[in-house]
Amino acid sequence: MKKLVLVLFLFLSAGCIFAAQYENPMVNMDVPTGLEQGQMYIKFDHKFYQALNMYPKDDMFAIFDNLVNMNLELRYLAVAGLEINAGYTTANREQTAGVSYVLKFHDLHFNAQAGIEFFTYRDFTHSDYDQNLFYSLDLQSEPLLDDTLVISLDAAYDGYAQNPGLGIGASYEILRNISIMAEYYPLIKANLKSDCLGTTGVYFAGLKFQTSGHEFILKFGNSSDIGMRRMMLGASRLDLYAGFEIMRLVMF
Repeated sequence: MKKLVLVLFLFLSAGCIFAAQYENPMVNMDVPTGLEQGQMYIKFDHKFYQALNMYPKDDMFAIFDNLVNMNLELRYLAVAGLEINAGYTTANREQTAGVSYVLKFHDLHFNAQAGIEFFTYRDFTHSDYDQNLFYSLDLQSEPLLDDTLVISLDAAYDGYAQNPGLGIGASYEILRNISIMAEYYPLIKANLKSDCLGTTGVYFAGLKFQTSGHEFILKFGNSSDIGMRRMMLGASRLDLYAGFEIMRLVMF
């Protein structure tokens, strides 16, 4: 596992001379794609299972010993506005595949993207795989306040949990190519019988570094899960987890 992480890190952090960034990614939220036809994002997401607020005093390397949750995702703009994606997350061996379409309303200073995603995962309480569909609508403003502030809103419905979800976030550029970000996912319990839902909402803060062709994000929040769908299911506690994300733009 450590060798796999090292290989992915070296590949995603390698130089990309002919690449440039076209969107404003958030900590966990899905955002309207900024890809152009023939471009692809490769994303590697990593979160530690060791909660920082419960860190053992006598073991400085505990964060490396208590396993990690990892995700690898590919996003490709097949034709103008139509994006396809596929991903794999180690937790519960979750696999996803989806399609989305983006609309840009420059006169109104925001972009919108509607998507549908098939997901399947195995709950370790039983051996069978569960599967269903996840429907989402992602809204994001164009850069405001001299191109420093971006506001995002995600609304979605989880077909397995039979429950809606909501995500609210903002990104503010404090220095050139360096931004601070914050997200909040209020726990909506429309389906009170669902055992998928947590007991509290999810919050996250992040620090984003942009380079030519890459996005590096450090993230801190109360969930070790990965992906917007998981964030909208809530968390069980207010522990603090750390992680990082690397996005690389590939142009064909």
